[in-house]
Amino acid sequence: MKKAVCLILAVFMLSACDVDFLQESAPDTIRADAPSRTVENISLPFNDDDSLNPYRAATTFNLGLMPLIYDFLIKLDNEYIPYPEICESAEMTEGNLCRITLRSDVRFWDGSPLTADDVVYSLSAAKESGYYSHKLADAAQIRKVSASRVEITLSKEDVFFTRNLDIPIVKADSLTAADAVGSGRYRPMTEGNRKILKFNTEWYKEADPKYKEITLTHLPGSETIMSSLRAGTINMLFDDLSDSLPSVIGINSLPVVMNNLVFMGINGNSHFTSSPKVRQGLSAAISRNIIRSRAYSEHGRPALLPIVPVMKFGDFAQDKDGFNASPETANAILDEAGWSIITPGGYRMPGGEILTLTMIVNRESVARVSAARSIESGFKQIGVRVAVEELDRDTYINRINAGQYDLYIGEIKLGNNMDIQPFINGAASVNMNYTTEFLTAYNKFRQDGDINTFDSVFRAEMPFVPLLFREGLLLYSNSMNFEINTTISDLFINFENYRES
Repeated sequence: MKKAVCLILAVFMLSACDVDFLQESAPDTIRADAPSRTVENISLPFNDDDSLNPYRAATTFNLGLMPLIYDFLIKLDNEYIPYPEICESAEMTEGNLCRITLRSDVRFWDGSPLTADDVVYSLSAAKESGYYSHKLADAAQIRKVSASRVEITLSKEDVFFTRNLDIPIVKADSLTAADAVGSGRYRPMTEGNRKILKFNTEWYKEADPKYKEITLTHLPGSETIMSSLRAGTINMLFDDLSDSLPSVIGINSLPVVMNNLVFMGINGNSHFTSSPKVRQGLSAAISRNIIRSRAYSEHGRPALLPIVPVMKFGDFAQDKDGFNASPETANAILDEAGWSIITPGGYRMPGGEILTLTMIVNRESVARVSAARSIESGFKQIGVRVAVEELDRDTYINRINAGQYDLYIGEIKLGNNMDIQPFINGAASVNMNYTTEFLTAYNKFRQDGDINTFDSVFRAEMPFVPLLFREGLLLYSNSMNFEINTTISDLFINFENYRES
């Protein structure tokens, strides 16, 4: 839970390649069993030392409140399909041009209408912010076309770019250190020494929520979070499970699929792992389901591609059989790659000597260490010996930069558009090599969504090995007897519709 209150910055640098980089059709739903009472007054955690300015907020609590306070251009459903919020449409045209048409019925808290000037102002501020900047990294130009239309010109074609527009919009020139003027469901206010969110009766969706007022409870640290939830001091919170799985006894939980890809990095310049065939064989020997179960306590979605598995592409689906290890397939591929000589002890001898691959992992992540040990065990079954080195974070990063490894376990937070540029020419690209065929297939995928060609080329070259996308948990007290939905864009997606059921 410690990272639930830490800074989550979208900074692309190699020193962060084992932590977060940044940050679906009907949302998943869970309903609590009927309790003896229901919550009459609701309280959500926030950090009073942080800001409610959407582009300055840095803690998980405050960032989670943004969709309650500000309206977004689009949001994603649980299949990562974008749907419009305060825009009528957001469409890609001419390859690298995104055209946004705004709704005409949206008003800010001060009564002024939403215009293109507000959107240009907001997106420009978001592009310079810590948390949202990665979403607009490829936006070469953001311009007003008319009072109700905005165009974004990208530096490269990206058919999935609109998925990155789940960005809060504020009134032009209203940003302060503390907050901004928004148009969302709830407006932050101070009553005496209380911080509250009060329902916006002029909200364009004209809802009649059960909770007209939300109390914001200052929680600066992690020590009392779960006890506060059980005691009812707070009623809901999000945990990204980046430290460990909390005890959820007496608490309801709802999984949230995140963009955090856990992967096995491969040194493409290493003598032993430079061959695509070898990398294919190693991937086939990994049980992603076991890693999900043992290392992540079932809170993850196994993946064969660097694309969150819930994302739909017509009839295409990632091969679930591949989520399990296949020693037979792995052995056949490694034999074909020339690793066919095996010692009496069962280890392979490419080049006439017993092969030992060095795998490094940041020991500060218990889950990633567990994943490394699981892979070590699986590789032993195919005659590949692995020496796992559990390193402190700085040593781990330095070893990657210096190429002093064969394999490593890392984690990176991709954008909603699943752009893998960090692996190609960014923070996670060190010692990874790509063929012209791979880059052509990937660029075509970005341009027209051709997933089948990219899938074929990626699995043939296997420059790195996707393992799973992590899940977080929306935790809420048992007394909240509601139908609760949540998505990656909005933890409180149907908050205004909470009703006893």
